[in-house]
Amino acid sequence: GMDSTSFGPGDFATVFRRSTRKWLEELEGLQRRQSEILSDFEEEQEPEKEPEDEDVVRLRRLAQHQDPRYTFAEHYAVLGLQPGEPHTRAYRKLALKVHPDKATLAEGDALFKVLDESYKALQQKSNPEFQQKMKDMYNEYHANVIELQGRVEALRIDVDKARAKNKEFQFDLADLKDAPVLDEQTWMEMTLQGCQKALRGLEGHIAVFERLRKGFERLRKGFEKPRKFNDAVKSKS
Repeated sequence: GMDSTSFGPGDFATVFRRSTRKWLEELEGLQRRQSEILSDFEEEQEPEKEPEDEDVVRLRRLAQHQDPRYTFAEHYAVLGLQPGEPHTRAYRKLALKVHPDKATLAEGDALFKVLDESYKALQQKSNPEFQQKMKDMYNEYHANVIELQGRVEALRIDVDKARAKNKEFQFDLADLKDAPVLDEQTWMEMTLQGCQKALRGLEGHIAVFERLRKGFERLRKGFEKPRKFNDAVKSKS
């Protein structure tokens, strides 16, 4: 008789079918798992962001730096305008993008503050009282510059005279720089902060002049004392 452990052709076919079915089931399981992983991965991926509005990007950059604006041209640039272009409509359009009550930006308050400051500055520019104040400031500035120029020239002449009298007399005027002279048109295109900066610069020039003038007077007196002593001796003899 046939050994009980031997297999016939039909038995091999049955084992093969079972093995194949099991392998296919495992493969399908792996494919399902792969699909699930890919699905989870796609859900985790952030959707592509739309390009940010260029006005918002500009205002955000300005809000981060908080630099003072010394000219009205800088305020026009905040609104994305060239100097002299109508600014009210541009301001309203931008306000809709960043105002906390209109937009959903997290930093809306800071962006609107930058926008609002520039709008108010441009509104102030056309105010007759403000314009008169700026003209008065300019007249004072210009008068002080002209006066300083005269005093500087007088000091240079005095230094030359002192050198002519005594070759040993040496006085360095290298620190004596001419104060910049701004014309009225340039001045009127500057903000109040810009004008104040120009006035501080002029004060710096005046302070340097005063220091040099005092230094020169001290040095000149030191050179004159020996001469006066010698003159007194000669007059007695």
